[in-house]
Amino acid sequence: MSNKLFYSLAVCLLSVTLGFNVFKNSTGTIFDYSNPVYSFKLSSPSDQIGLASMLSFSVARRLDSTYYALKNIQSVFRTDKHIVVFDGETDYIERLCFFDLTTGKLDKEVQFPTKYYDDIASVRSVVYDAKQKKFYALASGRESILAYSSTGDLISEVWIGMYGNKMVLLDDGTFLVESSLNEKGLSKGHRLVLFDQKGEVVDRYFPYQQREGGFSIEETGILSKFDSIVHYSWPLGDTIYTFTNQVFSPEIIIDFEKSTIPYEKRGDPTLVTDNQLSKYSFILSDFAATDDYLIFSYINAGKQKNFELINKKTGSYLNFRAALNDEFKTLFNSGDILGMDGKTIIVELTPERARSLLKKRKDDIRLIQKNVPDLYRAIFQATQDMNPTLLYFNLKA
Repeated sequence: MSNKLFYSLAVCLLSVTLGFNVFKNSTGTIFDYSNPVYSFKLSSPSDQIGLASMLSFSVARRLDSTYYALKNIQSVFRTDKHIVVFDGETDYIERLCFFDLTTGKLDKEVQFPTKYYDDIASVRSVVYDAKQKKFYALASGRESILAYSSTGDLISEVWIGMYGNKMVLLDDGTFLVESSLNEKGLSKGHRLVLFDQKGEVVDRYFPYQQREGGFSIEETGILSKFDSIVHYSWPLGDTIYTFTNQVFSPEIIIDFEKSTIPYEKRGDPTLVTDNQLSKYSFILSDFAATDDYLIFSYINAGKQKNFELINKKTGSYLNFRAALNDEFKTLFNSGDILGMDGKTIIVELTPERARSLLKKRKDDIRLIQKNVPDLYRAIFQATQDMNPTLLYFNLKA
């Protein structure tokens, strides 16, 4: 596991008392406990195929910033004219960067308002409404949601009165927000709170018991939306739920076997203080979905980050590390997957990773150069740039 991830987990767990017992039903919420669509053991073999059998390289998008480099890309969006990047939690600077769709040059940079009285911005999540052509930013420190135009102009601010961690925009215009930092006021001890466009509470979901204290582990857990389907997994968990028509249903359960974190242990701060977390497996925050595929990541008993790709049509799944060696395996195991755009996986390749590939993975680079010359040129060019390059891969049907 990376030092960055361990540091983030340590800070969050030391500052927040966790507890994850079996949840109870919330008013207005129906839980469907039927069998999940996909369930498998961590030790099960993946399909004996390579990533190239499921993916094809599409295009590389260079991000040409005239200011200091992007350092912590959280989300990538596409509008009619721009590739928009949410660069978050970097040197106390959080911003939306608008890059020209054709040239990749920075057209506009929007820095979010601070927390009224201090210098630390605190935007935790950004979503884009393609129909209304608006961006919404969850400004946790301000306990509000900021609305921006598709070109980055501030339109409005709605106070929700709660420090949130993640957010999605539902089709009816409501906001589903994950509460955090011991939030027991407005959330009334629930993990998820649904707000309308005026900031009023519509409903609350996934209550935790009295002894629990909320959570704020940004590197773990999922709150994601593709098309009309919301996916959710609370931090340090092993189950991914779907939320459709006010119903939460388990879709994916990973049997981590002996490395699953027991419910009674999830509220124990010694998971970090005594370095116990490295013994366990749990789902991370990387997640994306299309009509045909799901992709998510998890930590395997503290040893390494694994990506899993599930073909929903066939029910088969592919572990990126266990996949057969081909021109994509090393690249995907060294880059960060930022999400999906339609049937496309977006991978961030930093200059540092590109240089490492060329220097330490020469055999793999030769394979890429032979089979996918355009990708090879993109990797080589990435070493010359200051900012990350976005690599787009199409998912084969």
